[in-house]
Amino acid sequence: MSQSFKTAYNLVAQTTENHSDVVVACSGGADSLALAAVTYRVSHKQNFHLYVAIVDHQLQPESTEVAERTKKMFENLWLGQDKTASKKVSHKRSKLEERHSAIPPFRHTILSKNSDPVTPSTTIDANADSIAADTFSDAESTLSTSEAGSLIPNFDVLQQNSSCIVKVLSAQVQRNSKLGVEAEARKVRYQALQEFAESVNSDCVLLGHTENDQAETVLLGLLRGSGLKSISGMPAQRGIFYRPFLSGVTRADTEKICQELGWEYWNDPMEGLRGQVRHQLLPEFAKVAGKPLVSNLANTALILQEADQALDIIAEKLMRYLYQDSKLKASALKDQPAGIRKRIYASILKSVKSEEQDIVRAHLDGIDQLVIDWHGQQAIQVPNFNVFRNEGYIYFEKSV
Repeated sequence: MSQSFKTAYNLVAQTTENHSDVVVACSGGADSLALAAVTYRVSHKQNFHLYVAIVDHQLQPESTEVAERTKKMFENLWLGQDKTASKKVSHKRSKLEERHSAIPPFRHTILSKNSDPVTPSTTIDANADSIAADTFSDAESTLSTSEAGSLIPNFDVLQQNSSCIVKVLSAQVQRNSKLGVEAEARKVRYQALQEFAESVNSDCVLLGHTENDQAETVLLGLLRGSGLKSISGMPAQRGIFYRPFLSGVTRADTEKICQELGWEYWNDPMEGLRGQVRHQLLPEFAKVAGKPLVSNLANTALILQEADQALDIIAEKLMRYLYQDSKLKASALKDQPAGIRKRIYASILKSVKSEEQDIVRAHLDGIDQLVIDWHGQQAIQVPNFNVFRNEGYIYFEKSV
């Protein structure tokens, strides 16, 4: 067992230890495949129900084929070792079966050691009688470098208190969205995962982003001239979504785990600016900065996140004091640092349901002029709102 697998195992175990139902988002790439394999192993120890959600964005001609191939990989891992013995084990209903009656009809495969493999083309009713209820016991809570063993779980040790289900979720992406294809794909992906997690009562969805993804996000923010929030990259947790590999696991690690499993992973033909950052900019930077570049950028993201969170807390406390009855007291805000003032404006606009992606620096600068350089100027036009000053207060009025 490689050090890459052990590191990944420990990070996942720390993330999932207080959850009973865990969803792993999978695209067929090395990162998410490795995450699913590692999480499956962790589930043996922590005894949670595991769901692997394979998201098919249908953006590439081969996306459906990739989804089906990925599903087959999981079948081979979890069913391939003991197909004959599985026929001798009787099915037992568990509490999990009751919950499955509420699962919407996603296209999925049920994996069970107690049943024959389900073919990739089969659509299973959410009320299917056989629910995977098998797991394997491991002695470790974490894996040390001195421990050894197969990456493939031991099917000889069987318990009836855990499960794994694999589903394919189809995400319809609007190519003409004003968000852009990449942002639109991200939006519908998270919506599909959120809905699926709710359907299985899960409050933990694992995403396979690695240090490489974090490094790319930091550079993208810099190239786009973005603010601190963007440059600080992705958070390790946001709501029910967790990224255990974001600090400590690289793409090279996930590829190594897949190679050890004998899994063929899909290389996403990333296009656009992110593709250029991944395939051109980062490799060139690494030649100058040396090997730790990816980890260094990921560490920079962590430092910036801490600073960003501190500023948010300060701005939030001040906003509660100065923003009351839908109006902001300008005189008390004038002497605050510009960064705090503009965070307050952005927070107010977000709270009153303005389109956050349409708010740009020019809008915040315009509002700021109403505070620091008031001379009777007209209202500032912000998406869905008019912002104006009257009798020492800044008002945020919804436009008709």
